[in-house]
This record gives sequence, C-alpha cells and structure tokens, in this order.
Amino acid sequence: MVRTRGRRAAARAAAAVVLVLLTACGSTVQNRAGLRTAVGGDGLSAPDGTSTGGGAADPGAVAADAGLGGGGVTGTGSATSGGTKVTTRGGTSGTADTVATTKGPLPKTGPGWDENYIYIGVTTQKDVQRTAQSLNLAGLDAGDQEGEANAIADELNRRGGLFGRKIKIVFRDQNTVQTAQDPNTVGTATCRYYTEDRPVVAVLNPVTLMDVTSFRGCFAKAKVPLFSASVAAVDAKVGADLAPYFYQAVAPTWDALAPVLVRELQGQGWFNGWNARTGTAMPGQKAKVGVLVNDDEVGARVAGIVTRALASVGNTDPVVFQYTGTDFSSAVLQFSGRGVTHVIVTSADLLGFQLSASSQSYRPRYGITSYNAPQTFLENNGPKDQQPGSLGVGWSPSLDTSDANDPGDTSPAEPECLNIYKKAGQTFVGKRLAEGVAFAFCDGLRLIVQGAQAGGGLSGAAIFQGIQQIAPSFNTAFSFANGLGPTRLFIPGAVRRLAWEPSCSCFKYASAVNAKL
Repeated sequence: MVRTRGRRAAARAAAAVVLVLLTACGSTVQNRAGLRTAVGGDGLSAPDGTSTGGGAADPGAVAADAGLGGGGVTGTGSATSGGTKVTTRGGTSGTADTVATTKGPLPKTGPGWDENYIYIGVTTQKDVQRTAQSLNLAGLDAGDQEGEANAIADELNRRGGLFGRKIKIVFRDQNTVQTAQDPNTVGTATCRYYTEDRPVVAVLNPVTLMDVTSFRGCFAKAKVPLFSASVAAVDAKVGADLAPYFYQAVAPTWDALAPVLVRELQGQGWFNGWNARTGTAMPGQKAKVGVLVNDDEVGARVAGIVTRALASVGNTDPVVFQYTGTDFSSAVLQFSGRGVTHVIVTSADLLGFQLSASSQSYRPRYGITSYNAPQTFLENNGPKDQQPGSLGVGWSPSLDTSDANDPGDTSPAEPECLNIYKKAGQTFVGKRLAEGVAFAFCDGLRLIVQGAQAGGGLSGAAIFQGIQQIAPSFNTAFSFANGLGPTRLFIPGAVRRLAWEPSCSCFKYASAVNAKL
C-alpha cells in the first residue's frame, strides 16, 4: 500500500510539472500551489524579463488616434460551424460592430511603431527545457525562442520590411511556475506591458499557461491583435467575442474539430469494444466514452460540442468530467467507476490523466488530437501501457510524430521556413518541439506582416481586412492546410488520421489524405 501511494504521489508530482512545460503546445493549468514542491525551492524567479530583438531603441511618441490604414473595406459576417463572426467587439460587452478600415497615409509614429521600426510582441518561456531536464523528461526542448523569432524578422526585413520600416521583436519572457500559479495576474501584466509600456501592433503568444480569458480580453479591449500560438482549448464563441483581435495560429476551434474527429474515429473503428483493465480489444462490447474538459465556461461549451458530435454517430451517453488542478485521480475514478472504456481529452492535459490512470491500472482507449501533443508528450513521456489502441487525428507533424515518421512538407512554407532558420544557424533534427515552436513563429509573424501589408495599415481592423485578402493563398508550415476564412480565424485547416503503432511504440499517420476542417 505504501508503494502504491508513493507511485501515485510521484505521478501527481510529475503531472504537475510536465503539464506546465510545453511552450507552444502546453496545458491550461490554473493556480497550483503544489508546483513549488514539484520543481524544488520556492519555484519563483525574478520578475518576467523583457528585451527587444536586435537591441532596438524604445518606440517613438505614441499618437492615440493613429493606426488606421488603407483598404477602405467594410464587412460583416455571420457565425458558422467552427467559425468566428467577423465583427469587432463594442467596448467590453462583446457587442459587435462592423469591421472597417480608413484610407490614408500611415502616420510617422503611432501605437507600436515609429519612423524606423514596427514593433511586434513575442512572449517566450525559456525555462521549459531546464525544468524538464531536472525531472528527466524527454523531448521538451523549445529551442532558442528569441533566435527563432528574430530569424523570421530578419528575413522579413531583408525582403523589404513593412511600410518602409524594419520589424523589431519585443520579447517578454514568462516564468513557468509563476505563470502556472497565477495566470491572470501574469497575463494582465504582460498585456499592460505590450499595450501601455512598450506598445506593439500585434502580439504572438506561444505560452498556453497565460492564454486565459482575462489575457485575451485585455488585448481585445486595447484593440491590439493577439495571435495565439498556444493550444488552449477554445470554441468559436471565444473568437467571435474577441474578433477581430484574436487569432489561433496552431489549433482549430473545437466547433470545427469535433465533427471531423468523431467521423474519423468512427472510420478507424475506434468505437469498437475495449477492455479498460487489460488495455485490449473486447469485440462485441459497446464503447462508453468519457470526455475530459476544463472546469470553466469554455470547457463546458466544448463538452457540449463534443457530446453533440458523438451523438451524431450514435454514441448518446458520454460521461463528461470537468477538472481543475493537476490531480486527475478523481477523473480516473469517475471514469473507471462508471464503466468508461474510451476517453477523449480536449487539451494537452491528456498526459497528466495518463499518469494517474497508469498508477491505478486503468487503460482506456484514447481518441487523440494534436491538442494532446502525441509525440512530444505521449510518445516521449507517457506510460507505455496507456498508448495501445490510441487513434485520432493530427494537424501538426512536429507535435504528432518523430523525425523518422514525418510525412514530408506540409506546404511550400515548410521548406521556406526551414531555409530561413538554417541561414540563421537554427536546425531542428531530433528537436520536434523546437521545430513546432519555430513553425508557429514563422507562420504567425508572416501572417501579421502580410496581413498589415495587404490591409494597408497597422490597426487591428486593417490587419484583419488584410488577412481576409491573403487567406486563400497563405501557406502554413505548422499545419497540413490553411483554414483561414471570413468566419474562421484559425490557421490549421485539415487533419490526417493518426494512430499508435505497437511495432515501434510510436505515433504514425495512418493516412496521407487530408480531412478538411
């Protein structure tokens, strides 16, 4: 009994730390005092560091009414499944206005630019690898995040910059444990930094821990576009309430994903019978599905979306568990006690659930997505008894498979981005997470700059209008296809079937065919 309790305590401690490590594909962990013990010491550091890429000078004077650019396009849209209403928020209430840009020359200075530079904010999370190594966790090297972002900015400047100015990255580093313990406070401070202290025209954020409601809302209120390179699970309403100031660079909404995931799971035979004690097939038995979501309003809505998708294929009685914190033991007990044989976890927290499930000899069949970081988290660090039978869909080869199982270029953007990084001395052999972060930066920064250029200005409205113009031709390095559109403010636009392969104890794509989201 003592040994069992020890194993469970170790699993919980590992889960508490591992779930806050992943920069571009992390967890939506909330306040967790237990992290101090898990990391060692008090888990705190000096205040979040800030720096400007390339050592640029501070921005020039800020004109409060500047930022409107050419284009002169107005438009409204209506929400569709998986989409986002293309309207701006009115004040803080979420009431929508028409999106519009105003023609005219760009002022010499404005919020986020001066006569020489246009500033884009990029958050980083540099302590990921160090913390992971202290726990003997594999594959959690996020790379030289500042070097990756600067490499793209340098290349964009080599190609002419933007509006006669050079692009400069303004970095702000986030301490993993501090952010996990109080994401709202850390997120608000970061928002104020980028909207008041060091104004930027847009922010690219790969830190999932900080990607919470208050953080997103702060940028929308300030009318500064936030490009999320995190995998916080969201639905279309999140984007609709914040449009046009919130974009998802590395993950689709669950409105778009759930119907495709369920359909592809059905096509792969995932709903066939399964013995959750032995982790083996049980022909003739009906699947009992459990759905694990965050315990907040967005999580509740995502649960409803997944439940409706399951009902469309005849699975009408799933068990939904909304969780908080890192103790997944309660979820495991609920699922095992209610006969759940198949589990879908809507965020990167699947690894934490698997650690608890393994310690309790519970081995359900998992429906997986790139949200779960299959290769980075599950293949490298997940219990091997948890992976058999896992099937699902993925949209990011960097997060889904190893180098050996990479399916090849996602689009012309992948070799283009890799070549940019190579010239800057950045390579990613054996570093899949670092590659994923790099591709997210390459996609996100290109989208911001190309959107502003096409929209003829640096305001959020101008960038939005520009993105609508370039959406049909934008190539993504991170994902199989581009999903951007008038009511869809997320980049990933297609998935492929993904499966656990016992012969190599690895994840592989089970199809070369893209399923459109």
